[in-house]
Amino acid sequence: MNFKKLKALYFKELNYSKKNLAFINDFLKIKYIDKSHNKIRFDKETNVLFTTPNFILSKFEIEKMPELMSVVSNTTGESHIDVEYCKKKNIKVFSLLNEQKFLSSITPTSEYTIGLMICLLRNIIPAFDHVKLGKWSRWNFGSALMLSKMTIGIIGLGRIGKKVARVCEAFGMKIVYHDLKKKNTKFKYYKTLNSLCSVCDIISLHVPYTSITKNLLGETFFNNVKIKKPYIINTARGEIICEKSLLKALKNNYISGAALDVMSSEFSSHFQKSKEKKELIKLSKKKKNLIITPHIAGSTKDAWHLTQERVIRKCFKYLKTINAI
Repeated sequence: MNFKKLKALYFKELNYSKKNLAFINDFLKIKYIDKSHNKIRFDKETNVLFTTPNFILSKFEIEKMPELMSVVSNTTGESHIDVEYCKKKNIKVFSLLNEQKFLSSITPTSEYTIGLMICLLRNIIPAFDHVKLGKWSRWNFGSALMLSKMTIGIIGLGRIGKKVARVCEAFGMKIVYHDLKKKNTKFKYYKTLNSLCSVCDIISLHVPYTSITKNLLGETFFNNVKIKKPYIINTARGEIICEKSLLKALKNNYISGAALDVMSSEFSSHFQKSKEKKELIKLSKKKKNLIITPHIAGSTKDAWHLTQERVIRKCFKYLKTINAI
């Protein structure tokens, strides 16, 4: 098979760097598509699909591409792809799942987590809004404690969690953590969320979204944090927090505040119609202790380029291996 003859579908919203798109164009004939299911015309001759987490690739869509050989997604998870059906059809999926060595050099999410934490605790956004109104007074924006006097609880001491811990340690903060298993680290381990909650001023989430972590921070969790009233930081996945319970906790001051870069079902077409989403966003306009950003923790152009390039090269290596060129 001539490599140039291979056909690819590419979602426009992926916004690959010019260099990466040029690299793909050297080998594949690309058809650019929008993410809406209604607008997608699946080419039966498609060999490679460059997909996005905003699009759920199910058996239904896969069946429309009988010549599909590989699926490419520069994400650390594959929940938007029916991986089992791909295996059944001998379609290779290329993502950043389990790419720990490579991902150790990708740092934007941990950096942004620290940024959100500082913005939330130091009231940076409301202070900036205050100045934009032509005012100049510090007294309404003082935070309760210095970071060096606070304890942060990290839920999920993996690649990102460890990076966050190291920066917080440099600030002089006390680090504790909860994970499925105790790890070989100097940080104190708490086997249960309840025990972790009892000592933390801040809780930062760094676990993947699974059936185990779905609504991990729910009604029970928020009822158990009333005494310590920690700040909650989430740059992991929205589904880890029950948003109905979070709303209640914020309204009743069970927690000191929250900074969210992710929300549940954010890749769904019905996302913005959710009652909880609307209420949270409305609440953020009234409360200075709630920050919401649109999933930008990993958003630096160099990181985008590197992760795109990684999965593209993995795919091309496979295509060469099966003599597709």
